[in-house]
Amino acid sequence: RWLEHAAWVIFEDVFLVVACVRSMVELRETADRTAALEQEVRTRQQAETDARNSEARSDAILNVAIDCVVLMDESGRIVRFNPAAERTFGYTASEAVGHQLADLMIPADQRGAYQDALPRYLKTGQATTTNRRFELTAIRNGGDIFPVEVAIAPISFEGAPMFAGYL
Repeated sequence: RWLEHAAWVIFEDVFLVVACVRSMVELRETADRTAALEQEVRTRQQAETDARNSEARSDAILNVAIDCVVLMDESGRIVRFNPAAERTFGYTASEAVGHQLADLMIPADQRGAYQDALPRYLKTGQATTTNRRFELTAIRNGGDIFPVEVAIAPISFEGAPMFAGYL
């Protein structure tokens, strides 16, 4: 009987030791996962802060630029329209953003050439109008046509292509 009792006590002790070891291993794994998640959160928070700071710098630069700066996406839609562009073309940024650049800023008789050039550039990556200055005509909100000097720069980053026009 005492042997049976001693065996039961040993079994319970071994069971408790195994359970404690498993619990310690699980606690360590949980602590490691928690530390990794905390590091990921810190990294994401830093990336978000960096993105906000970069956006604030870009906004500050665009808002004080003397020249018109118009950013366009790959479909030809305006995505940024700085205050100089607002004054020059007679549209507010909220009126211009989301609209086709050709419809707002290029005279009707010249839109065909523009609308042919964008898909060709997107397909081949080659254009005669990027990264250099050239003259053309533009149109204001009221319909006035006027000469402009333009430089168009493709913007390279992950995702869809964009273009910056400096007038």
